[in-house]
Amino acid sequence: MIKTALALLVLVQLAEAIRYTKWPVQPMYNVKRDIRKGEATLVLVYSCMCPRSQRTIPRFEKAATELKKMYGIKTKSLEYYSTGFEFMKVVPYINRFPVLMLYRADGSKVRYSGIDPPMAAPEDFVRFTLDNEYAPYESEANDQSMSSNSIW
Repeated sequence: MIKTALALLVLVQLAEAIRYTKWPVQPMYNVKRDIRKGEATLVLVYSCMCPRSQRTIPRFEKAATELKKMYGIKTKSLEYYSTGFEFMKVVPYINRFPVLMLYRADGSKVRYSGIDPPMAAPEDFVRFTLDNEYAPYESEANDQSMSSNSIW
């Protein structure tokens, strides 16, 4: 009885894994090849076995469609289990899944720290991407600020 229940649970998890790995956002297998400098790319690092990731994926799909159609911003997905340690190049510290990371056109990275991804709306992901991609870069922001040795 217990073995049958465990086998059924494994089959359900495998079916979910197959279901969520065939979605329209392009999967990423090599960070250097798939993320080009000069292009903004929003990356979702997820685990297909994680319930939080499973709730986030449909929302990320909607945001990815809007970002591509309206703004021309690419989106990629990186599955935790199928890529070895490639995810460590995207996000070195992962305390829970899913993780969203924006690679800006200037080559810098910004980690999503807004509303918890399973609870966030697709508009939250779009707003995060647009706010961080079109915000002034760090060097420009620092050039406009007063230095500490300025005389008043």
